[in-house]
Amino acid sequence: MFRLKSGEEINTNGKPIKFIKFEKIDEKDLQPRIIRTLISAEKPLRLSNLARESGIYKEKLQYNLRILIDKGLVLSAEEEGKKYYAPQTIFWDNDVLYSINERLTPIIKEINDTIDCSQAKFPDTPEPLINCLQMSLKLFSFEISEIKEEK
Repeated sequence: MFRLKSGEEINTNGKPIKFIKFEKIDEKDLQPRIIRTLISAEKPLRLSNLARESGIYKEKLQYNLRILIDKGLVLSAEEEGKKYYAPQTIFWDNDVLYSINERLTPIIKEINDTIDCSQAKFPDTPEPLINCLQMSLKLFSFEISEIKEEK
């Protein structure tokens, strides 16, 4: 059994869960970390504040912020000659985030109930479940891309 941040519990069929601690942040995790830091701040941040709060070097931040802005996930604004960064407003809207969480939780439970972790490197951790959910979302994003291309 493990608990989502929403408080929702997911039964892991009685198997104990061992959490893996990753010391090094993978490059692919930088962008979600930046967005999480911006969400947690609850206000726009300057680059130096974002670097301090996220623990990411300014150079890596600048590079990744450009990508996040291009993707439409982060907004930037200048005020009195100072540049600030904020996540898209959707990420600060608790009603929208709760609605997404409410709809995803049954899907996560369904994946958890049907997943076979016997051949996974870390079968007694949430990692196989998280990997399956992430891959499902990536596959869904391909469907969205294909719909856009057809129009």
